[in-house]
Amino acid sequence: MKRWLQGWLLGMLVLSPILGNSAFVNLDKVKVRITQPRGSDVAGFVVVENREDRPVVVKVYAMEWKYVPPYDGAKEFYPLDTTCPHISEWFRFSPTELHLDPGEKALVHYRANIPPDLPRPCYLVLFFETEAGGGESVIGKERIGLQLLTRVGTLFLIEPSDLVVNDVDIAEAKLEGNKLKIRLVQRGNCALIGKLSAFVMGEGEMLIARSKHTSVYAPPGADLWVPVELQGETAGARSVMITLQVEGGSPVSKELPLRF
Repeated sequence: MKRWLQGWLLGMLVLSPILGNSAFVNLDKVKVRITQPRGSDVAGFVVVENREDRPVVVKVYAMEWKYVPPYDGAKEFYPLDTTCPHISEWFRFSPTELHLDPGEKALVHYRANIPPDLPRPCYLVLFFETEAGGGESVIGKERIGLQLLTRVGTLFLIEPSDLVVNDVDIAEAKLEGNKLKIRLVQRGNCALIGKLSAFVMGEGEMLIARSKHTSVYAPPGADLWVPVELQGETAGARSVMITLQVEGGSPVSKELPLRF
């Protein structure tokens, strides 16, 4: 295997694929929700700060994303224009590279000229990637360079007010020991971000157990079972009152008989 290819493969193995706090820069925005109607022109910026005691080079690039199982915030990332038509033409950002001294801040500007005929909500992320250092490694008898990269990102949820539809059904609930499982059916056309809470009722409509808030993240069309931990005794449980607080939408509540 060629030396440059070995180094590239190793570098990719240590490139963080998630959003987190492991990078050497801070961002002032973790998430940007754009809800203006189709045909709108929306602009803003993200503040990027070098929190290292050394200069850093920050590369900025965009990808699309969607939520994936187990629907706890996990995401898959895709090149632009994969699911959202021509987004690389109407979502722009600048600059694509920053050179920051220790403690220095800079702005990355973005602009979304939302098409009037946009067929569905769009989801992208601006990644901010930096080198975390490097070293040498040995493959076989050869020494090769090892490049360590890390990245953080700002999520963009482009959900025009005249297009987005929030529609989720709390379909079923079943009890397995002290764990409640709730089935959600995502019928809307936008990403579901919400928190579930549940109150388990026993004989005589007495409250016998309750849950902590459980976060859920799901793409359009998802049909999922969400496990919820309960506090309290579940012997004699008959029914459950479930509330889903939907980010960007109205809460959904439903009382269901329990399956076992």
